[in-house]
Amino acid sequence: MDQEGCKRLEREQNGIQLILEFPEGLEEEETIKKEVKDILTGLLQEHMAKFFKRDQNVFENFLEEQSGRHR
Repeated sequence: MDQEGCKRLEREQNGIQLILEFPEGLEEEETIKKEVKDILTGLLQEHMAKFFKRDQNVFENFLEEQSGRHR
C-alpha cells in the first residue's frame, strides 16, 4: 500500500515486526478491529499450517526410520 493518504502503524516486539497500513478516514473502530483481526488470523493460520506440515513430515520420516531399524 505505502501511499499518500494512508495511516501507517509499526510495532516490533521480540524480533517480530508488524506494520499496518490503512486508508486515512477509516474511522470506525469496530471495522478496523475486525479487518485487522481477520488479516492476522489468516496469516497466522497459514504460518502454523506450514510448520505443522513440516513437523508432520519430520515425524513421519522419523517413524519410517524407526520401523526400518526394527525389521
